[in-house]
Amino acid sequence: MRSVSRYGRRLKKIEEYINEPNITDEERKRRIEFKKIHEQLHGNGNRTVYDFDEKLCAEQFEERNRWLTSVYHQFPQEILDKIADIRVFVL
Repeated sequence: MRSVSRYGRRLKKIEEYINEPNITDEERKRRIEFKKIHEQLHGNGNRTVYDFDEKLCAEQFEERNRWLTSVYHQFPQEILDKIADIRVFVL
C-alpha cells in the first residue's frame, strides 16, 4: 500500500473543506479559489532543490569566525579571562 504524502493529505483536507455541507455557493467558490491558489503556490508537492555550495559555505563560515574572534579579542580582559576557549565561544 502506498502512503499518502503530506501534500496529498493537505489536498484531501482542502477537498473536505470545499465539500462541507451547509455552506453557501459563494463560500464554496471562495474555497475552490483557495485550493487553486494553494496548488499554484505548492505545485504538486515537490520542493525546489537548490544547489548547495559546500566550498562557499565553508569559506563564509571561516570568514565569520575570524571576524568574530577579532571582535571578541577586544573584550575587556576580565571577560576574556572567563572564556575558556574563544574558538568555542565564537561558535
